[in-house]
Amino acid sequence: MFFSIISFTKNGYELSKKIQEKIKKHDPSYRVSCFVKCEALNNETGYVNEDIKTWTKERFSDKDVIIFIGSTGIAVRAVSGVAENKMTDSPVIVIDEKNNFVIPLLSGHMGGANEISIMLAKLLEACPVITTATDINDKWAVDTFAKEKKLQILNKEKIRKVSSKSLEGKRIRIMVPGASVEGADVIVLDKAYKDIDEVMEIYKYAPEQMPLLLCPKEYILGIGCKKGKTVTEIEAAVSDLLEKNKIDINQIACIASVDLKKEEEGILKFADKNKIEYLTFTAEELSKVEGDFTESEFVKEKTGVGNICERAALKACKYGGRLICSKSVYNGITLAIAKRKIKID
Repeated sequence: MFFSIISFTKNGYELSKKIQEKIKKHDPSYRVSCFVKCEALNNETGYVNEDIKTWTKERFSDKDVIIFIGSTGIAVRAVSGVAENKMTDSPVIVIDEKNNFVIPLLSGHMGGANEISIMLAKLLEACPVITTATDINDKWAVDTFAKEKKLQILNKEKIRKVSSKSLEGKRIRIMVPGASVEGADVIVLDKAYKDIDEVMEIYKYAPEQMPLLLCPKEYILGIGCKKGKTVTEIEAAVSDLLEKNKIDINQIACIASVDLKKEEEGILKFADKNKIEYLTFTAEELSKVEGDFTESEFVKEKTGVGNICERAALKACKYGGRLICSKSVYNGITLAIAKRKIKID
């Protein structure tokens, strides 16, 4: 996870450094950068020359967790015109200079701002200010459910209707095609939307009654790479492979590799930007994965296992799966895709 903290005064900058230290101590894999926009601190590393909206837009492009040390007004103006979609917006959090309150301002559920704010509040001994209705009323939230179960949301405009019903204390009907889907609040489609035509036919004369549609993310991306590969290089390789296999990035449930790549910056950044879980396994765990793999003695000498991407992709299939794309090499980056068996607990 990548954090960008920006402050506007000397006190705010000192607090940002404290937060940076505590986050890194909490989880050494997190990357935390401190920025400051204060003329008196123009010699500090991270001094921001551009206007705050431009800076924020750049962080949104990178999908960083953005923390503003200061007033909510500054943060609101900074994200105005930059925030576009609750499914893809960066998590935005505000912390006051006195370190009293931690406020998730944007992307509370899908981006994880609520969860991150609670973590920060514990680290800083501050008070989390959660305003999301389903959270403060301890009600079931469908977007959180979708995120936890690795389900793609196909018609996000229907989230509000389901959340409203949950807040009213009414039962939420979650159905799958094959059962009667009429009257459902949420429908979990078969993998790869194979049954979406059935649902569309039922609701074609009453589109306003269309339920929220979810679809399992059924693919695992296995990856290996030489040290120092950039996020741009990884993005290009993954985009090419997915395009060749006619797979959308939103259908990727997680990315998997060997634990030696646990802190590989390019992979971490790619996973973070696309809000995809990144899993790593030991060489011993990967060596026990059964199958006919494209082995490399050089890779085995360096990592302890002769193939990373294929083995990692299959290892991450919790309920089993199969390779649909074997090892593909892109200038020091190896990729493989597995199709996992779906089971929603």
